[in-house]
Amino acid sequence: MTCPSCHHLNAATSVRCERCGTVLIHEAYGHSKAYHDGRRLIDRRMSIGLGGLIGFFVPAVLLTQIFTSHRLDDREVYGVCVLAGVVGSLCGRLVAKLRDDL
Repeated sequence: MTCPSCHHLNAATSVRCERCGTVLIHEAYGHSKAYHDGRRLIDRRMSIGLGGLIGFFVPAVLLTQIFTSHRLDDREVYGVCVLAGVVGSLCGRLVAKLRDDL
């Protein structure tokens, strides 16, 4: 296995580089703090985005396709969907926060 830092050729089972000590197999030591911070940031953004999308499209489909006997015009339906999207984003943020606390 070639070291990504100094390009020294190490044994295939080496965990660290023989020359510079760089970790070659991350599973042996776990991932870095920067990796975990980046993973958490992406998970948080995905949860917020998915919550917002679900929150927007579920009422949109319900109000335009299923429950059509309401007395809301298109502008009011759009306002309800935007409000539901904001609530969905907040719920996604809460889910991400709860997942981070575990």
